[in-house]
Amino acid sequence: MSRGQIKLYANRSGEQFANNLSEELSRLYHKKIPLSQIKTDYFADGEAKTKIVKSNGDNPDDTVTGRDVYLVQSCFDPTKERSVNDNFLEFLITVDALKRNGAHKITAVLPYHPFCRQDRYKEREPLTSRLVINLMETSGVDNVITCDMHSDQLGGFYDKARITNLKAKRIFFRELRENHSEFLENLTVISPDVGASKRGEDYAKEFHSRIAQAFKVRTEGSVNKIDKLTIKGDIEGNNILIPDDMVDTAGTLEKLFKYLEDKKTLDSIVCCTHALLNGQAIERIRKTGAALLTTDSIPRTEEFERQNPWYKQVSLAPSFAHIIYRLNHDQSLS
Repeated sequence: MSRGQIKLYANRSGEQFANNLSEELSRLYHKKIPLSQIKTDYFADGEAKTKIVKSNGDNPDDTVTGRDVYLVQSCFDPTKERSVNDNFLEFLITVDALKRNGAHKITAVLPYHPFCRQDRYKEREPLTSRLVINLMETSGVDNVITCDMHSDQLGGFYDKARITNLKAKRIFFRELRENHSEFLENLTVISPDVGASKRGEDYAKEFHSRIAQAFKVRTEGSVNKIDKLTIKGDIEGNNILIPDDMVDTAGTLEKLFKYLEDKKTLDSIVCCTHALLNGQAIERIRKTGAALLTTDSIPRTEEFERQNPWYKQVSLAPSFAHIIYRLNHDQSLS
């Protein structure tokens, strides 16, 4: 049983990932699954306007009506000047356009789910994660495919839409085994903070390695500044693997590697799903001498990858394509 003919769209910042996804879907379906076009214009005051482009004349297949639609967007896009807020609103108004043009089902494909860090109530602050999810459901999203949300409980904020939160660890496990086997022979996994301890345990269990835990204290009133950091566990003389869901400004990593300076550790790999790399992050990571293994959830240019040989991506597109195939055929995702 199928949910209907598949149609793949992307907002502008989602095009890089969507092109990879198109190739993977074409392999699974044994036919071309093209990336259909969306046009984005601006009114004089800066308001965005999107339009679903009908590109094939009178071709009856070139329609949204009754289709199982997948819309890709990367709301954080360091290759462009548009903000997360701009990209998210562009995504919402595109969902509305798809719904009003008769899409049977609309699945949001968000490799990096935006607005996940304000996910619990604090006095005088918004619960932004819940608000954003409400907006997505109101606009017409039926399903969401994402990867390694900042906390698992965020999925509970979805009341109407069905969410699939892919875990990237299996992708990283395979990459580390295939291309870093010697590195794994003498390994300590360091969880960079208490929130990442479960992820660290998963990696240590997978590779039968030692595990250590970092503890950090942040400056009062600051979201990115860390006062001090200490590590508990056996680290001297070992390779170091640091798994986390994201690297933002790399302030934690800077403190962590400063602590490791006199610990006689060997090679280091930072393994994170979402490499945001804001502020001084790139220079901070470069100074550590560590390699960064990440995914293509965040768009990067070929020039960026050439200039930063410590940076390596593994693609989420094959895994996302398999999820889309199963959704389209009403098959179980568990």
